[in-house]
Amino acid sequence: MEVIDVKGLPEETARKIKELVDVLKQGAVQSSLDSTKEWSGLSLPSFTRDWDNDIDSVYDHWHEKYHV
Repeated sequence: MEVIDVKGLPEETARKIKELVDVLKQGAVQSSLDSTKEWSGLSLPSFTRDWDNDIDSVYDHWHEKYHV
């Protein structure tokens, strides 16, 4: 990857470039987080089908059974 040299630029221009790069990096991080959330969300219907049944419902109230 090419490095951007801001040494010869006026201080204000260099600051604006740094701010722009920071904004772009934040967008990439947020996009990655959103993508992870979306992929994780795809599994929820499968887990709901597997866990939402009469046999496993005893685990829904474990704190009552064990008085915790």
